[in-house]
Amino acid sequence: MAEIKKKIFKKKYSLQITILTLFASIAAIFLAIVGSQLFYVDRKLSLETINMKTSNIVQSIQNSIKESESTHLQTVSLMNKIAPDRGMDFYIDILKTQKALYAAYTGYGDGSFYEIINLDIDEELRKNYNASNEDRWLLIIIDGSHIEKRELFLYDKELNLRSQRVEDNSYDATSRPWYKMALKDEKVIKTLPYKFSHIDAYGVTYSQKLKDSNNVVSIDVLLKDFKNLYKDYLDADGMEMYMFQNGKEIKPYIATNQDIFQRFIELNLDLNELNEPKIIEIGGEKFITQAILIDGYFENEYMLFLANYEKTINPYNQKTYKLILSFILTSLLMAPLVLYFSKIVVRPIFRLAIESEKIKNREYDVVEVKSFIKEVSILSSVFSAMSESVKNHQEYLEETVKKRTKELNLKNEELYKNSITDKLTNIYNRAKLDLALSEEIDRSKRYGSIFSIILIDVDFFKKVNDNYGHQVGDDVLKQSAKVLLENIRQTDLLGRWGGEEFLIICTQTDKESVLVLAEKLRKTIKSHKYPTYPKEVTISLGVATYSEKIKSIDDILLSADRALYDAKNQGRDRVVAS
Repeated sequence: MAEIKKKIFKKKYSLQITILTLFASIAAIFLAIVGSQLFYVDRKLSLETINMKTSNIVQSIQNSIKESESTHLQTVSLMNKIAPDRGMDFYIDILKTQKALYAAYTGYGDGSFYEIINLDIDEELRKNYNASNEDRWLLIIIDGSHIEKRELFLYDKELNLRSQRVEDNSYDATSRPWYKMALKDEKVIKTLPYKFSHIDAYGVTYSQKLKDSNNVVSIDVLLKDFKNLYKDYLDADGMEMYMFQNGKEIKPYIATNQDIFQRFIELNLDLNELNEPKIIEIGGEKFITQAILIDGYFENEYMLFLANYEKTINPYNQKTYKLILSFILTSLLMAPLVLYFSKIVVRPIFRLAIESEKIKNREYDVVEVKSFIKEVSILSSVFSAMSESVKNHQEYLEETVKKRTKELNLKNEELYKNSITDKLTNIYNRAKLDLALSEEIDRSKRYGSIFSIILIDVDFFKKVNDNYGHQVGDDVLKQSAKVLLENIRQTDLLGRWGGEEFLIICTQTDKESVLVLAEKLRKTIKSHKYPTYPKEVTISLGVATYSEKIKSIDDILLSADRALYDAKNQGRDRVVAS
């Protein structure tokens, strides 16, 4: 206290001037802090907010791309195997189950063409093909021997033929990029994003050449669903998002504002230097920009974000202005009071200042300041009570933080469980199975251990849904999952692979042992009485075992899938090993 007095009374200033000087100094310091927040902290917070939001959307879109990529590759592979024999019904089933698919088709080496288009995918399609609202599916057939004409068939959602016509044709499937690319590669190929001719949307085409022929099966996939993902994370009024492949000619296949994007490209900035949010100027307007190299559809693919700087930083500035105004008004109201009570209260206030240092240093043994002035005594008493309250509140907050942390950990565990669990059957889902397979492959490669998988398909499941309804179909899947789970070993891992297919990963299990287990499961399912389904349920099982020939997850899954395919071809209700 003596040191504080010495500093204040070193020069013989009046008490009122001393207090005003102290008061003005505090105000100046506070304003300096607020000013730094306005010119530095607000800017930093804006950049951090953009970075956090862009990270969220990039992760979301990359996950969505990976999931859809896998699905589309599998779809084309499946079409390659059975599409030529199934025709229209099979193509329509594919389009129904995958909402992003625009069309499924086959191009033949003689120029013939067979295509099914989902008219519900975009309203422009009905205008272009003179279809009504009742028309759901469009079948286009081009005969290679009369390629100058094409036949159009319009069907409703129940596949009743509503109209048909013949018109002139200029389309030649054999000249299309997807056809030429597919002929050069045995695997499924994918085109660069391009704008479809009949709708204002970008997409890609997946294709594969049929074995021992010049015929190619394909699907067209719309990319516009990714365009809407950013709205879950970003303010659509102040943010722009673009996806593009960086090269000689840059054209975004997902864009929210083409004009701004073109002006950005004209700046000729190094995208690698924009991996963190930076402020740039486009046409006299400031933007917070960030360009992130993503693991998406293609090599050297970027996701670009442009946020209007003024709109982004404005909420932080508004709060700062209000804080400054509140402080100025409070200071003006307090100045006369400080002058009036300066002579009476200055000494107790010094004491209170000393005691406040204790609170600042989290020392709560505050001594009550004695004063003959009633108000000062009350202030001192309240100050002591406040110290105790702060102490108690801090302890309460610390305890609350512990409790909330515990609750958060439990919630995270629950969220993780939900993320790897199939909602219908309450067993593991595809994501968990992919992770477990990856771990088993790595373990086998590193330690030379062995494992096997069983791919299971419920026989004639479509008939269950068609004849008894989807509720009974769901009950059959849930019951089947329950029976399988009860009859596998504790070390085995069961999950729903998709639709009516299940996958079991059997660790440390050779071919002979897994065949015994598979046969047991087949018999158990066949003998099980289903509560809501009166008929007998059978399953087909494809078995595959890890060997040195297997290099990846796809290899062992392909082996099991081939075995399952053989089991179905041999009459179903049986176990086949690859």
